[in-house]
Amino acid sequence: MAKNRSIDLSSLECCPKCESSWVGASIPEQYQEHHGNSKWYSRVIGLYDRDLDRTVAWQCPDCGTCWDRDTGMIRPSIAWAR
Repeated sequence: MAKNRSIDLSSLECCPKCESSWVGASIPEQYQEHHGNSKWYSRVIGLYDRDLDRTVAWQCPDCGTCWDRDTGMIRPSIAWAR
């Protein structure tokens, strides 16, 4: 994947960079409706900014690659996140 190419992280089941699986444990059937009818938890790490009061980026738990939440662009570092 080219650096800074925009991607839709919500539709991915694996890291576009290292190809590790982002599919976590199964969600019990009685709770799936509370998770958008997903059958599995995601292993993707959300980076939260307290000042903005929202998740600002997503990070692969295995290779550490970080993507901006709004643009989907790869971030070279997570140091910019508070």
